[in-house]
Formats: sequence, structure tokens, C-alpha cells
Amino acid sequence: MTKKNIQQHKTESLPDLKFRDPVTVIHDNRLKICLSLIDELANILTNIEQLITKSSEQEIFQKSFKVLSALDAQRRSLNDEDDQIAKSHFQSKILDLTNSSDFGKHAYTKPRGYAGDFEMMEKIWKGRTQASQYRYLGDDARGKVLNAFSLESPICKANIIRTQYFKNLLSGHNFKNIANFGSGSVIEFVEAIKYELDSSPNLTLFDQEPEAIAYAKESLKHFDVSVKSVQGNIVKTILKTTPNSFDCIYSSGLLDYFSVSASQRLVEKLWNALQPGGWLLIANAHPNHTTRVWMEYAGEWYLDYKTESEMISLVQNLPNLSEMMFKIDKYGVYQFTYARKG
Repeated sequence: MTKKNIQQHKTESLPDLKFRDPVTVIHDNRLKICLSLIDELANILTNIEQLITKSSEQEIFQKSFKVLSALDAQRRSLNDEDDQIAKSHFQSKILDLTNSSDFGKHAYTKPRGYAGDFEMMEKIWKGRTQASQYRYLGDDARGKVLNAFSLESPICKANIIRTQYFKNLLSGHNFKNIANFGSGSVIEFVEAIKYELDSSPNLTLFDQEPEAIAYAKESLKHFDVSVKSVQGNIVKTILKTTPNSFDCIYSSGLLDYFSVSASQRLVEKLWNALQPGGWLLIANAHPNHTTRVWMEYAGEWYLDYKTESEMISLVQNLPNLSEMMFKIDKYGVYQFTYARKG
């Protein structure tokens, strides 16, 4: 072969190279990683019963959460188009599995129109505190195990801690007039008055769900507490609150569904309803918690997340602010802003 033929042969063997933007290459690689992690998670969850018999529930759950955490980390850097591709792949592989669990089905089907209703909070509380009855609920054996898997997620564990934060506030002061906005079934109040409250406070429940209020009242009927309720659109009821009505106002998940600007306006109204010397406690999920991808892909459960600085901004400019504290739970899921009125 002549030198000319050799050169011609090399030229003809070269692939048809096309220039690709390095950013596009990075995004493609991240998407491929996400799809691969979804396949790995789907394989574990599909065979979870058999895997547990060869190992242990704890070990397989931990392995699954490691994969889920890695998926969450990779997913955060996807653009919207690739995120939808990843989500569609996740749902095609995993959604039928999660919907066979009681927890997953409730989150996805949203019988009350949104995922975080009072029944869901009760499922988490009972599943975590009364495991013998409520941990393994589902359509089949695998669904029951996946129900237990969801209850072991960081956000479900953090829900129990969130209840404790509010219970501690209620138990640590001799409040006379307490208001809970977006009250749900008032698990934290039931726990506080069951074990630790010495006083006989007046409690006002604000919630859009009449069933939630009825459930809460039924839970409290055997205790020495005066319960009033305001049922209706939560924003309208907040706007109509009477100034200086309460010495404690708290809200656990309400602001998860409002933007920062809307939350600021609502907090200002709550502050106006608080008596001098009273406490306001609000909570909101943190945008970087590792269960977020599980909530959004498996449950279509989207929240209006706020950063730490945004949570502080909700109260830092309130008039007559005499004390402020900020906390976040050990799982990095829920943030708590405490404010005391001077």
C-alpha cells in the first residue's frame, strides 16, 4: 500500500464527528446516570421481598435509600426537559409498585385534592408509632413492604420530629388561647394535652376540611380543653382574624403551599392576631431534603420550598419582634421559625 493509499484509508476510517456543546454532554451524562439509578431502584423494589429474606429489611431499605439519595442529588442538576424524561422513566418502572402500598396510593391519588391532607399525616403518625397495626398496609405482600419502606423515609421520620417540636412549644408555656392554622387532626396537641399540659387552654382550629376538624374534635373530646373551629378557605379565615386574639399561634404545613411573598402576607396577619408576649411558630420543608425526588416522582407531591434565609425573612421585619429562633430537624427536612411578640 502506497503512502497515499495509507493516508486515504485513515481518512475514510474516521467517524463522522459532530461538534457537541460540552454543557449538553454534561446534561446527557447526568440524565443517563439518573435513568441508570432509576433502573437500579426499580430492580430492588420489584424484588424487595426476596431480597429481604436473603438479608434484612433494614439493610435493603438502607440500600434503597442510598440509591434514592444519589438519584435526588443527580436529578437536581437536570433541566426541566430532562427532569420530565427521568420522571416518566421512574413512573413507568416504579409507580405501579408504590401505588400498591397504602401510603403511595394515597399520595398519588390525592382523595382530598392534595397529598398532605390530615389522613396522610395520620398514616405517617400511626405507621411510625403504632407499627404493629399500621406499618404494613397495601394491596399485596410487596405493597405492604413498600408501605413500610415509605414510612422509613427521612420525611416520614421528620414528621414525627415536627410533631415533637410543636408539642414542646405547647408544653413549655402556660398558654391560654391557642390557634392552629391548617390544623389537620392536631396530633401534636393531642400528644401534649395527653401527657404534659397542666392548664386547660382554649384551642381554635382553622382548617378547610370539615372532616379534619371533626376528627380533631373527636380526638380531644375526653380532655379538659375548650375547642372552637373555623372551617373554610384558610387564607380568608386568616385575613379575618381578630387582633390580639391568641397567645400562641402555630402552623405546621400550611406555608408549604404558598410562595415566599404570599407567606409573608399571611404571617403578618397571624402576627396581628397574636397578643403581646405571645409565640408564633411556623414550619416549612427545606428544598434540599433527600426525599424530595421520591415525593415528586412517586407521589406527584410538590411543595413550595423555602431556603433558611427565606424562612427567617418571614418574621425578621415584623413589628415588636422581641425574640426569634430558627431550627432545622436532624434529617434536614423541616425548618422551624419561632417568633415572640414584644
